[in-house]
Amino acid sequence: MKVKQLNWNAVQEFLKKNRYAALIILLGLLLLVWPFGGSGNETQSEKAVSDQRVSGYEYNLTSLEEKLTKVLSQIQGAGKTEVVLTLSTTGSVELAKNKTSEDGSVETSVVIVKNGSNQEDVVEVEQQYPAFLGALVVCEGGGDAQVKLEMLQAVKALTGLSSDQISICERSGGDTK
Repeated sequence: MKVKQLNWNAVQEFLKKNRYAALIILLGLLLLVWPFGGSGNETQSEKAVSDQRVSGYEYNLTSLEEKLTKVLSQIQGAGKTEVVLTLSTTGSVELAKNKTSEDGSVETSVVIVKNGSNQEDVVEVEQQYPAFLGALVVCEGGGDAQVKLEMLQAVKALTGLSSDQISICERSGGDTK
């Protein structure tokens, strides 16, 4: 039994004539071998609930403080600035639940909907954002009345706090960091 040798010139000629078809076939093969999903037994919806990242909802207080520090330090006369925020509530997300009763016992489970393309999501019934309790701004220009007023107005606008919940202080000469 003779095996024919592969003629590379013929293969190259075929690919030149049918390059779009070859590209589509190559992409199809690539998609077939591409790994999908997680490596464990946990479904996508269970993972979303366990990570407490429901529908992309995440709140990072430190990140907000850093953004405020960066923005407030750009106010003319403010100088080096630090911002500390406190929360009265951390926020929450209430999910839709199914209640089933069998033999007098009630079981609840989170409602999961399929969005196509093998995607699953939970159903949010209510979402409450965190509420601020107070803000402290320490800046080099905190002793100047005009800088204090501008800082106060900026923090009020960005957090929704009232004037009596915001404290603006002058930074001391020594560096704390």
